[in-house]
Amino acid sequence: MLNKGKQALAYRQPSFGTFSTNLNPIYSFGVPRQVEMSGIMVDMDALAQSLWTKNNDAQLVKTLVQQVGMMTSAWEHRIPEMLFTNEENPGEAVSAVKALAVASAEGQRIYQVTQENVNAVLPVLNISSEVKDEIRASVAVGKVATVSQNNITVGSWTGVGYIIADPETGAGAYRISGGENGGYVVGLAIGFGAGMFILGSMVELSSTGGAALPLLAPLLEALIIVMTGALIYIMVLSALSDNPSMVAGCFLSGFLLGLDLALILGPRALKEGWQQLVAILLALIDTVALVNFSSSLPSPGQCLE
Repeated sequence: MLNKGKQALAYRQPSFGTFSTNLNPIYSFGVPRQVEMSGIMVDMDALAQSLWTKNNDAQLVKTLVQQVGMMTSAWEHRIPEMLFTNEENPGEAVSAVKALAVASAEGQRIYQVTQENVNAVLPVLNISSEVKDEIRASVAVGKVATVSQNNITVGSWTGVGYIIADPETGAGAYRISGGENGGYVVGLAIGFGAGMFILGSMVELSSTGGAALPLLAPLLEALIIVMTGALIYIMVLSALSDNPSMVAGCFLSGFLLGLDLALILGPRALKEGWQQLVAILLALIDTVALVNFSSSLPSPGQCLE
């Protein structure tokens, strides 16, 4: 394409990249038990070419290199969309330039981070600490980073697009990065424990005619202590996270699912018909809440990626 113009000549050098499926683990109580396909991933690890301008203009070379980089990044989302989506199977892919374009369309500030402003810009970015660390390390050796202030969401993907470039040559790395979250597994375990406590309490109270109340009190205290500790953990995790709403959402999503699992599986162990009816009603209420909030809560795949 460059050779068709009148300003420059280009010769492609050996380059390489990967085109692969992306798998997310599925956990049971914090232990991965299987994986599910979450999409297609394109990653051009090295794209090299020799470029000459006909008037030996170094600034023009830099501009053309930047244009080629942006065009290549755009192809990273356009090619999967062209190959794997249609009217019957809609979908969206993400690349660094698309993520930055979406962030700009949302009204976000787009920052150019340099050695002079890195300490002022990084604290106002609501993105993952890993991306911040990469930007800081790159800027320290003279690179320039372009990044949006906040994460964006495209389909089921949440993350940030950013560019780390050499200010002298215009060559750069065009990257995207997703978020991570530890609140989901904690919420799942706490929800399941709360559900089992409710079922166990019904069994004990029914079989002892209320005499088990003194025995249930220590268990209730232990459950309250565990839940309090979990909530403190989530609050600390939220304070340290670049996306606190994601942490809280994942915890609530996990809690509702854990409670639902306990209430659905538990009735098999209940002997009295009224106990089973109460457990089923509680499970239905929790399921309705889970379905009702599913559109506003992050999915397990988002929380555990």
